[in-house]
Amino acid sequence: MDTHPPDSPALAAGEDPTPGVGVDRRRFLAGAAAVAAGATATGAFLSQAQAEAALPDAKKVAAKGGNPADLEMHEAIALLWSRRLSSRELTKACLERIEERDGELTAWARVYADEAMAAAAAADRRLSLGTVLRYGPPSLVCGIPIGFKDIIAVGGKPLTAGSLALADNVAPSDSFAWERAKLHGMVLLGHTKTQEFASGNSPQTAGNPFDPTKSPGGSSNGSGSAVGGRTVPVALGTDSGGSLRRPASACNLTTIMGTYGRVSTRGIVTGNRASDHVGPLVRSAIDASLMFTVLAGRDPLDITTYAAPPPPTLYPVKPTGGAKPFRGMTFATTPNLPPIDTLAPGVRAVWERFLGEVVAMGATIVEKEMPPAPSVPGPSPESVLLHRDLFAAKGDLYSTANRTSVANNQANANNVTAIARYEAEIRRGQWVAGLQELFAGCDAIIQPCQVAETPKRGDGSLNESGDLGRFGPGTVRGIWNSTGFPSLSVPAGLSPETSMPVGAQISGLPWTDGKLLQIAINYQHNTDYHELQPERYAA
Repeated sequence: MDTHPPDSPALAAGEDPTPGVGVDRRRFLAGAAAVAAGATATGAFLSQAQAEAALPDAKKVAAKGGNPADLEMHEAIALLWSRRLSSRELTKACLERIEERDGELTAWARVYADEAMAAAAAADRRLSLGTVLRYGPPSLVCGIPIGFKDIIAVGGKPLTAGSLALADNVAPSDSFAWERAKLHGMVLLGHTKTQEFASGNSPQTAGNPFDPTKSPGGSSNGSGSAVGGRTVPVALGTDSGGSLRRPASACNLTTIMGTYGRVSTRGIVTGNRASDHVGPLVRSAIDASLMFTVLAGRDPLDITTYAAPPPPTLYPVKPTGGAKPFRGMTFATTPNLPPIDTLAPGVRAVWERFLGEVVAMGATIVEKEMPPAPSVPGPSPESVLLHRDLFAAKGDLYSTANRTSVANNQANANNVTAIARYEAEIRRGQWVAGLQELFAGCDAIIQPCQVAETPKRGDGSLNESGDLGRFGPGTVRGIWNSTGFPSLSVPAGLSPETSMPVGAQISGLPWTDGKLLQIAINYQHNTDYHELQPERYAA
């Protein structure tokens, strides 16, 4: 594990690290990390009353004892605010846990230990000063350690997107996500691993905390492994076709992929801006709601966020409805997606139990036919532009699977006409309208988050083929990226066949993010699957 990030400075526009090769790294990240001078993220800071209402009882949390690294995010917040725990103690516990467990998990690409401890000390000062600070009271998440997937920019830090072709790349500026997290006083532990360019076709890079020989799922696998392995309470990932929800399902975590435009994607290395999302991987729906509160809102430099209505000051953080929270609610299942008879036996057993549980909590279940998604002509323009110059210069450093895929995309980039893309967008609009009608009379659509059992972890070599197909068809997840509708995943228990986690997916209409989070919080209030830890880490 590299705990000392490279000190190479960001390259100036047009500067070329390899004589005779014209790769413009600044331009490579132009759509991903360019930030106008003086632009800053803004975020709501909660009042003392709001904060206290959002937190669990600090005395009860403290009475549990144990290692601070095992705390869920909201539990750690309660101890930080009550001064029963310092950010330095929490950060130190996480760093020690990384040293202890990451040898087999290999979830972290880079750890910024010294800087993290300095940031934790600053957070402790901020917490102790409280409202004396001219910036107002500290944020609810001040002092909480966080990890970032290695496609999310932190200015001045390496941004390699899991590729040897970007081994020397340094982010020239901050992503919106880091602007927000930094503004709120969070402590950056480091960057977590990702499959090369966040592509499921590329080598697997981390291990599953429940069994390190198995995949943690998706291109956000490092973030999933890091949080599931109790080395950090929250890590950010991205989701272009399931890469938040698949690691959440595989690692017994909770995540939310918000409505498209609710969270800015400025500052990420993306191959498909129209379907990419930034979101948190955490251990509970309450934590997902807290992080979504931090991330949600307008970014003046990202026009996709302009259509969103103003987010609430705080997304739901308390259960409602007691033992029957879903009384009066209707959830739709889609037996044709995925076809129930295609589910692995252990996955099907978990899914059927999940259905029984939500019915027992008061829900009515109806079945609806999911309309087939329209085809998309050719590679996305972002994917073509992302690799155009870099692949020409350093294609030999790409993994074998990605090298073949990118070469094909570059060769066929000009074969798709503007008319074909226009017609495809019309078909997509018609399809999305049909999906909106599917929600008539129901509050959410619920589906299994994965079809197959968690597969074996790849060997990580450049010739390894990745895990895109080994989890089974990803349509059940990717369909929601194509619509822009919000979708989340919650732990639904362990497969009786493999003892590996399986998640349930809950999706809704645009801007119902808060409603989905409340459903997840209520489900977890009446179940304890999200509290399951790998037996190998049990005290």
